[in-house]
Amino acid sequence: MRLIFWILHPGLARDVERFKQALRYDIETSNQITSILRDPVPPHRRRQLADRRRQP
Repeated sequence: MRLIFWILHPGLARDVERFKQALRYDIETSNQITSILRDPVPPHRRRQLADRRRQP
């Protein structure tokens, strides 16, 4: 009986939503971190470095 009350409890939906948002944020952050690890120099910076190398 307590389980049903817990499922119908209004605060639970909010908690689940908050948990989903936190999870989504974690996934985005980890994606950013992995892309940084995979590609430490951002593309625009790489272009600047390449231009600098081209100049005598």
